Amino acid sequence: MHVVRRFMIASGVLGTGFLASRKMLRESEEDRRTSGEGSVFGQDQKTLFSSIVSPLQFRLVSSADAPPPHQMQHTPSQAPFLVTDKKWRKMAASMWKSLVGTTETVLESDEYVVLYDNRTRNPLCAMQRITKQQVAVRQADRKDSNFYEDTRLDPVFRASLDDYKGSGFDRGHMCPAGDFSFNQKAMDQTFCLTNISPQVGQGFNRDYWSRLEKFCRLLSNDWDEVLVFTGPLFLPEKDPVDGKYYVKYQVLGNPPSVAVPTHFFKFVVAVRNLGPPSRQNVPQNPPRKVIDVNPVSVVDTPINSSRDLHAAGPSEIQRVAPPPRPPPPSQKQVAAAAFILPNKPIKEDVPLSAFLVAPQQLEHASGLRFRNFLAAYTQGAEPLQLCSGSSCALPAAGWWDKKKPNEAQAKAPSQ
Repeated sequence: MHVVRRFMIASGVLGTGFLASRKMLRESEEDRRTSGEGSVFGQDQKTLFSSIVSPLQFRLVSSADAPPPHQMQHTPSQAPFLVTDKKWRKMAASMWKSLVGTTETVLESDEYVVLYDNRTRNPLCAMQRITKQQVAVRQADRKDSNFYEDTRLDPVFRASLDDYKGSGFDRGHMCPAGDFSFNQKAMDQTFCLTNISPQVGQGFNRDYWSRLEKFCRLLSNDWDEVLVFTGPLFLPEKDPVDGKYYVKYQVLGNPPSVAVPTHFFKFVVAVRNLGPPSRQNVPQNPPRKVIDVNPVSVVDTPINSSRDLHAAGPSEIQRVAPPPRPPPPSQKQVAAAAFILPNKPIKEDVPLSAFLVAPQQLEHASGLRFRNFLAAYTQGAEPLQLCSGSSCALPAAGWWDKKKPNEAQAKAPSQ
């Protein structure tokens, strides 16, 4: 089975960050062509995915050929100095580049992409694609997978296995292992700690959150593809004493390194391909007149009146078909929904709609431009509300008791 090579979350759509991301995308595409590997995602779609992230400092790390940490190049940043001496400013800018490390790193795996936050040792956002064909194939077993550290990162920014030992938190997948049962290598890669965040186990990761992951998989039965963006959030809460808002969270490890998120989000985009529009709805070019003059052909403006005919003289006049238009882009039906869930036990009878938020709210909380992505991916079409009626009903609690073969570990999918 053909395996998706990689798909991309990159920097923002404006300024030097975008230009840098396009350059890196071209380089990664050249690497893939050289190695003979393919991808169901084209270059244009990769560019679309880049629209969700504001301009950030990051470096691109390939899963195929990752250089040692000390050889990774930092994205240039502009020094915040206002001085009159241009030589000194140039020197200071150069020094600034060497002192400031990147805070976000793009990490590519075979079937998903993570934007990693070096400060919190958490994924900032993980993106994946789910199709009915992938879900139908079950060739991998999570019993054969083990958690491991991401050696592509500098050790100073890397979460370690020891950070989670005795913490009382589950190692929660952002891209769940159950979505990659079609390939053992793809499933193994989801156990990399750059795809992991600390999650409350009982009542959340092993229960309500697991049902939400299953819900996203089931959407592929009715849609051609499902794009899922998942990540942690650190949201403020109002202090009951002074009435002010504070962001408070636990940090795991010794020394403390891995931040425990207060919330998690999922932004789900379901896509149905409707094919090209009907021919009768495609605008046609108006007919044009061709004038043969001794015997040179001249293309003139459309015939509007009898005066045009007399002006043309006695030459032969005929109507010719315009050159064919390029085929119109495929039409898509798109539905989207954004959810923010607290990182704590949730009762099984709470409806998923209780955690539904507007895309603007999720953008405000995460700093990611999801509406930009929707506008680019749907070519400006207004997305439908995914959670209309009962379409956002979660699978029943305990759905794993009716599991299929090779789903033996589904009850605790992120432990």
